[in-house]
Amino acid sequence: MSHGGVRNVLRRAGLGRRLARLAAAEALSAAEGGPLTERALREIRAIERPKVMHIGSDTMGAELFADTMYVGKLKGVGTVWQYTMVDGACSFGFARVRSGRKSAKSMARFLEEDVVPVYREAQIRLVRINTDGGPEFGRAFTQKCLELGIEHHRLPPRSPDLNAFVERFQGSCLHLHYRTAFRYRYYGSAPDIDADLQAFLRHYNFERPHRGYRTQGRTPASIFYAHRPSLLKLKGWDPNELRITARAV
Repeated sequence: MSHGGVRNVLRRAGLGRRLARLAAAEALSAAEGGPLTERALREIRAIERPKVMHIGSDTMGAELFADTMYVGKLKGVGTVWQYTMVDGACSFGFARVRSGRKSAKSMARFLEEDVVPVYREAQIRLVRINTDGGPEFGRAFTQKCLELGIEHHRLPPRSPDLNAFVERFQGSCLHLHYRTAFRYRYYGSAPDIDADLQAFLRHYNFERPHRGYRTQGRTPASIFYAHRPSLLKLKGWDPNELRITARAV
């Protein structure tokens, strides 16, 4: 049997990782009367954990996920970064494009000028923001969170799965927007890039149905503004068009 065949058999049996095979061997030894070591117990519990980890929240504003994405280095513009935040309850996304080095001051300004006003307008309390340990979430950003009464929670190192909401959102921006926009338009400034990004965000938040287990075919805006549909009319959106309905989840 080839090496690939052995690997596929082990993966189908849930023994693709070396630690899983060691735990299974020790569990078999224990079943036959051998000693059950602490490592065996630890590995067996790890295997028995659910494979799907649910992150985020069921309440708007309870969990906000933040990150930055490198857009590129453009001639005449310089280095371009996207500052991003996503609500963990409805996938409502916020983003802003800025040129130059990313910094905690720029992230703090993005939070204060672009994110917080939307939550205040919707009368939603912003409780916590989850970030990695990047320099853009340094002292200036933490201080701004304290001023605004928001908890700043740093995720453990090397744990991108815990920041999956914002990682997935940035992937959508890359594949659905940037790769098309840069193919058809030459950008001479960061504000031009940001203007097209804001147009994409309107489509992403208000028009594009999301198929996740939380959204279930609804748009993020239909969940975010469900308790205040009048705001959608002020913004030029038809609540009936967004299918705001009291549906069981």
